[in-house]
Amino acid sequence: MDAGLTLEDLQHAIDRVVGNYLEGMRLYRPPVDWVDLAQSISGIRTEVSEEATGLGRKRAASQGKLLLGESLREESRQRLAAQTIAHSLIPQVGEALGVETGEKLPSVWVRILVERLMVPPAWFREVWREIEGNLAKALDRFEGTPIDLVAQRLLDSPEPTVLSIVDHGALVLRASNGPRPGKTLWPLEKECLAYVANFSRTRRMSQGGMTVWCWPIHKSDWKKEILRTVVSEDGDAPGLDM
Repeated sequence: MDAGLTLEDLQHAIDRVVGNYLEGMRLYRPPVDWVDLAQSISGIRTEVSEEATGLGRKRAASQGKLLLGESLREESRQRLAAQTIAHSLIPQVGEALGVETGEKLPSVWVRILVERLMVPPAWFREVWREIEGNLAKALDRFEGTPIDLVAQRLLDSPEPTVLSIVDHGALVLRASNGPRPGKTLWPLEKECLAYVANFSRTRRMSQGGMTVWCWPIHKSDWKKEILRTVVSEDGDAPGLDM
């Protein structure tokens, strides 16, 4: 990426390109079947390969080839299809930014394109209002979309927010829209998580300027919990570095 361009410049350009693309495809609401969409695009070739590695599938996507397989989970199939479509939009992003797009493209371009394609911020805001802040229902609306991509839209909030995803008891994601919360959960988050993990019920807890929401994403063979933590500017959060 050009040294004179900021991440905000890139995000704005991608949002314009994605918005125009979705409107051109007459897509205005989730869910979207990205596999079906990719297969309907003449410039994208679809092949079946059970032997391809994850890296091999990504490389194929960059060349306009969608490598599917029976062993792939539905969320992986959808993300891979969106990656393939994202690569086809790279020239338009470069044009919007006024820069040349060569072979050695920063990976952040494709990552943000996929995030914005699968969960457009405007779509998420509309859904969030309709479901009154229930993330489990948002995941249902964006059916087939990887959980982490939907959950990350919580960081669009203007409030100091920390997002955490726990997979079978292991903290696999700890992200923030500003505060640096450290790599471990705070006591209130741990308490909220323990309740949700045990009872499979959504929980909201507040203490000392901190509010934690936790949603169970529990299936028959796996379980995840998603935590959204909002800290007021004068709140007392352990280890919070604003």
